[in-house]
Amino acid sequence: FVRQYFNLDLNAKILLVRIANSKRFYFSEREIRKYAKDCDVAKAIDHLMNLNFLKWVSTSNELAPPLIQSMGEISDSSHSLFKELTQQLGEALVHGQPQTQQFEFDLSSSSYFVATFKIFSSYLEFLHFGDTTSNSTQFALAQLNLASDVSRGQVMGLSRLDWLFFKSVGVMAEFPQLQQTLFQLCHLHSDSLAQKLSSFTCAFLIKTLWFLKPGKAASENTNHNRSSLIHLVFSTGLSDFYAPAIRHLKRTKDERLNEFLKKLPNIDLPPEITQFLQGEDPTSTISRRTIHLPHGALADLEASLAQLLSTSGIETYYTENRLWKMLFALTFWDIYFSKDAQGRLSFIAPTREFFQSNEAQFEQILAKLTTPQTHQRHVLKNFAANYKKPQKFFRWTQKYMEPMIKLIEFSPPGAVPTVLRRMAKDFKFYCSGFPDLISITAAKNKISFTEIKAEGDKISPKQNLRLFELQSLGYDCEVVDVRWDQDDGQTYVVLDVETTGGLQGRNRVTEIGAVKIQNGHVIDNYQTLINPCIPIPRAITRLTGIANEMVASAPTFTEIAFQLREFLKGSIFVAHHVRFDYGFIQKEFALLGEEFFAPTACTVVLARRKFKGLESYSLKNLCHQLDISLETHHRAHCDAVAASQIFIKCMSN
Repeated sequence: FVRQYFNLDLNAKILLVRIANSKRFYFSEREIRKYAKDCDVAKAIDHLMNLNFLKWVSTSNELAPPLIQSMGEISDSSHSLFKELTQQLGEALVHGQPQTQQFEFDLSSSSYFVATFKIFSSYLEFLHFGDTTSNSTQFALAQLNLASDVSRGQVMGLSRLDWLFFKSVGVMAEFPQLQQTLFQLCHLHSDSLAQKLSSFTCAFLIKTLWFLKPGKAASENTNHNRSSLIHLVFSTGLSDFYAPAIRHLKRTKDERLNEFLKKLPNIDLPPEITQFLQGEDPTSTISRRTIHLPHGALADLEASLAQLLSTSGIETYYTENRLWKMLFALTFWDIYFSKDAQGRLSFIAPTREFFQSNEAQFEQILAKLTTPQTHQRHVLKNFAANYKKPQKFFRWTQKYMEPMIKLIEFSPPGAVPTVLRRMAKDFKFYCSGFPDLISITAAKNKISFTEIKAEGDKISPKQNLRLFELQSLGYDCEVVDVRWDQDDGQTYVVLDVETTGGLQGRNRVTEIGAVKIQNGHVIDNYQTLINPCIPIPRAITRLTGIANEMVASAPTFTEIAFQLREFLKGSIFVAHHVRFDYGFIQKEFALLGEEFFAPTACTVVLARRKFKGLESYSLKNLCHQLDISLETHHRAHCDAVAASQIFIKCMSN
């Protein structure tokens, strides 16, 4: 394929690359011509068809993607069930009604091409990036040495069988008639799959099936389906799934529970994790308390919590996973980072396989760090020598250096090297879930950790596990539940934007409406049309009523940016689906080279808590249910006024 590609003329290359950057296999003749609008279309199509890179869809057999047709060639005779699954998938794609958009096309039309070359191009993309869903900008980034090497390091050298599973499992999960066969495959051939597939692909397979929504399952017995994955979990040694797997066995009283618990000591897990998995609730020894903060504390949660939890002689920092990632990288810098001939920094992904091949190097470094002082000098040296050098592993910042140095100094003996060794062994499993806050009592040579949970938040199994591990190593750990109290002086700005489209990518803001609230009363309003400097699509005009003529003489965002920032200053940013409106405002400021940050609240979330059991929490339905006027829906100020009334009702009492 590569050789044939380089022999293509320029027209054919342009068309092939355009098609390759799409994630679909099938294209109408009109779409093909759109992709090739800047080249000789007829010549390019002829060239690709002569090489069988493009084919007309002429029979039902050709409707099954080429990748499915090739799966039988890869699987060996021992995988009869796998072959059966392949055949069923092909039939479902031809006769069924798949829910994935990439297979939706009009079968009554004969004007469709199938891109047969994509069985090669998407495999190359998979080997390079670790998936086949990334957009094409990653290719440009990779050429500039700006793309992260993490995903590439995880998949280099994977077989074509890995790719076939990775590519097709997501599609199979959409077909009820295939799901049970897929679970059966995992149940009957777990040992074979563990041997033939990489841990990367097995993890994808397990995760896709484990969290399959019950409504989609071919069988209503979700517990039975999950049980069929248990053996594959332990066959592959994927520690990420041990906790949910054992919890499932306990809940269903599966007779295999004791069998797997007996195997745990033989699996390379720390004793406290084995105890955690076997015990009923070992985290019950971790203390828990509740604190109350005003809503205004959201503006600087880190400072507010640090101030509240800090007392004389105790310093508190908000670090979460960042501190441990940074400490890990600075400790093992010489192993993971190196320079190429041009002096550019290259990075090796911290996989289990890499640790197993280089375990001696890790132990040599840890053996040299015999005292806290030598460890401190080691990380300070690497920090000073490499500060601000481009790398994707962690974000350079000086604010974590002080708590990092004190963590090394005041931790229980052997605790920090133990955590770092575990992270090296299985970075993906151990790099997250660390508590939010670290508190340092220098006078008592004491380190403690605090996990913060707002109302409605739950501690994840991994966070529970990290607290238990850290406590087992000699640290004091606690969970603090935060409850938000209304602050009489706090202002809230309920804001709504209208835009040229739903996605932030190329779209811009066309109108802003905002209502400022204090003590449950409206105290100010803000409203303006905005010239987006790009055309407004007709569909958006039909929805919002905002036309190109209306914004032609309106100010640009640049002209109103300072005024808007002043209106929002010191307030909590509130919106209905706040991520949408907040994201667009952030993007507009970013286009000016400015940062914009504000504490946020969402009226959808608040309404779900306040008014439980409603069929819909859309702005229109909430206004109907709460008897709130919504005269000109999809105009910014009208929507902002309506959302502000919802917010006031949610905050009452």
